[in-house]
Amino acid sequence: MRTCAVAVLVVLVVGGCADSEESSSIDAIDTTASTAAPTSTVLSTTATEAATTTTTNPLTSTTAPPTTTSTTEAAESASTIVLRADGLGVVPFGTEIDEALVVLTDLLGPPTSHELHTNVWGDESSYGSFHEVKWEGLRLEFIDWDIDWTPLDSPVFSYWTTGRSLRTPEGVGPGSLWAETAATYGDAAKAWQEDCGEYSGIYHFLSIELEGEGYEHIAGYAYFGWLTDDPSDPASSVAQMEAGREAFPQGC
Repeated sequence: MRTCAVAVLVVLVVGGCADSEESSSIDAIDTTASTAAPTSTVLSTTATEAATTTTTNPLTSTTAPPTTTSTTEAAESASTIVLRADGLGVVPFGTEIDEALVVLTDLLGPPTSHELHTNVWGDESSYGSFHEVKWEGLRLEFIDWDIDWTPLDSPVFSYWTTGRSLRTPEGVGPGSLWAETAATYGDAAKAWQEDCGEYSGIYHFLSIELEGEGYEHIAGYAYFGWLTDDPSDPASSVAQMEAGREAFPQGC
């Protein structure tokens, strides 16, 4: 979980706490032997790409017009994605990045940004980087090391956090009332309040711990997040949810 306001959740609204510097999202590692600084590279972004316009005479052209996906169709596809404690939709944690992005891009359209964060441990190791891929209201991470810190040949899907109105298999997600969430998951659902300091304020965290130990850092076994208000407030609802390697219920 992020060490800022909430990793899990991991992170406030996507782009909030979850978007903190790379080193803050990695488990504590001794980096005193090196002064190398982490770096980030923007691999792609659809927000700043210039559009190319072409004109075709429909009476003389023999080339079929390109097929496009409307905003409505993209929204309908996105709505089919299920929030899972061990992945996202049909993409489980551990899926290699190229395969995962093909599937998710087909459902969500191109990501709004894709950045590679390197040297996140502050040393000169050959691995220790992660890809941060975003769509509106949805943020994913792909890491190049395994649970035991073994280097991987290709980055794998390891974490998601979202404020979008996506749902778990049980029908819970951002926007769901806490009372409904607690009723759905029973004793597995917990909420608590923490004072995160002068600048962060009060947060109302939540966790939904599922049965089974799971593969804690990669496969996931629980959902985490935070609420809009005190859980005793009838209007309190889920603001953000997350699962995966960086999702831990430490609170602030």
